Amino acid sequence: MKKFFSIIIFSLMSLDFFASSRGEQELIKAGHWVYDSLAAVCTEANSVYCYDEAPLTVQQIKMILDRIDYESLSSAGKKNYDSIISYFNEKKWTFGSEDFNVGFSLRVIPEAQYKTNEDVQWIYDRKQRSPFVDSSIDFKCHEYFFGSTDIIVAQPQSARLKNDNYVNVPYSMETVDINFPHNAYLSAGFMFNETSGINMRLGVLSKDYGRSSIGSAILSRNLYSTPEFNLNIYSDLLSYQTNITMLGLDRYFYFHNFSIKPTKKLSLSILEGALPYGSMDLRYCIPFTFFHGYAGWWDYKNKANSPDEEYDVASYLGLKINYTPVKYLRTYFIFAMNQFQMPNEDDRSIPSGYAAQLGLESFIPLKEGYLHLGLETYYALPYFMITESPNWSFVKTYKETCDNSATFYEWIGSPLGPDTIAFKLDAGYEVKDKWGVNFSYLFAACGELSNPDFCGWGGYDYDFFSENRQLNWVYPKNTNNDKYKNGASLASPTGTPEFRNIVSFKCDYWPESWLCITAYPGAAFIFNRGHEEGKFDLSFEFALCAKFDITKLSLK
Repeated sequence: MKKFFSIIIFSLMSLDFFASSRGEQELIKAGHWVYDSLAAVCTEANSVYCYDEAPLTVQQIKMILDRIDYESLSSAGKKNYDSIISYFNEKKWTFGSEDFNVGFSLRVIPEAQYKTNEDVQWIYDRKQRSPFVDSSIDFKCHEYFFGSTDIIVAQPQSARLKNDNYVNVPYSMETVDINFPHNAYLSAGFMFNETSGINMRLGVLSKDYGRSSIGSAILSRNLYSTPEFNLNIYSDLLSYQTNITMLGLDRYFYFHNFSIKPTKKLSLSILEGALPYGSMDLRYCIPFTFFHGYAGWWDYKNKANSPDEEYDVASYLGLKINYTPVKYLRTYFIFAMNQFQMPNEDDRSIPSGYAAQLGLESFIPLKEGYLHLGLETYYALPYFMITESPNWSFVKTYKETCDNSATFYEWIGSPLGPDTIAFKLDAGYEVKDKWGVNFSYLFAACGELSNPDFCGWGGYDYDFFSENRQLNWVYPKNTNNDKYKNGASLASPTGTPEFRNIVSFKCDYWPESWLCITAYPGAAFIFNRGHEEGKFDLSFEFALCAKFDITKLSLK
């Protein structure tokens, strides 16, 4: 073994390494701090950008920044603008030439967390936690191609759910994640001119469609590490996108959307989608078509061997509006729908399903930093994203390759899911690359249908109808449960609502450019926990995280 490692080390030392910046087609992950800084700069400039989504390429974000008058920004705005450009210019360990090379980056992120009540879910949950070792290998071909995959040392999602898990270090074979990569992609594109271009990507990614504090009702990164293909033709004023997302075997969610920015202050987006239960259908891959015109409910009729006449396909519609009426303020509206009953249809066995969000977000320059304020409301009907069968409902269900894996249910939209009324308040202040603190308060009244345990998801497979499992399902047309037979008349929140009051803080401190220390104190006050009348639970929580950017440190 000593000889083996000596040969490896000697070989690496003999290679011609150099430092290289990020590729133009590199994707900036959904939830990255770059999108917060970009939102702050655009809001101060009293403008919106056409495609309010993530991930975006480095090239797309540079195009947005090029349209902003740098000299008109405050000192805080300039600092955030510069921090984005500095991030794009950060160097990686690279081997090859400037036109074609392979790069490597490395971060070590130890974390610790503790909560006082085992019956209350983590606030600093599995999706917020970082891998202990976070590295990536990528290749760049000039400014036209970029590929990347993560190589991590981390705990699986199932281990992160456990109450007695206090660190993110894998300490046994049961706590080693072998399901990675969770982010891997190939991205290709080029600019036609200074204000328009094209990008195609194929990968395993998380995405956001609309900037939101609670999580976009249309599509959010709550849908974790999901295979997709995406084609985007974009400019400063127009954007067209077509996407195929794989939610599971024979479960392809096809959507396309069109965005327009008629004025500097206003952008409008509309999305149409379809989720047929069956093998890939080439018709839904064709750009610039109308999915509803295919009348897929005839083609996919009774494909799942359902006992009655079932149309094994679901439709989806999304609408997004961004408007900045004055400097430092952005207003937004997000709407998503999978079913709407017209007055003349009057079919009580088919309930309407939609959700809406309305929000305000403000970034106010104050001395060296930004004061950030946000308020958002969310309302979802009981049968939003829920259809006649789990097989064509808008949810991803999976298990991990590990011992004692949990079963995961992830709505494609907001993590709050259907059957919920909620609002969230955010307030914070940050001096970029120095320190920051953010306070959040979330109130959510969650009905029983927001909880997968009450929906009849458990243990379903692709023979959902063959074993009469539809009788345990909550959809009015199929259910054997009297509570839901008249589901079209139900209002959110249904049953015994669970009232969640969650207070959380995020406190960042950068003692060095390559080191960020973050604390996450929080408290959860849950009334009617588990939808049990009168049951109250309280939990306090604290998490501490240190992010060591080894690449930045070594190339400093």
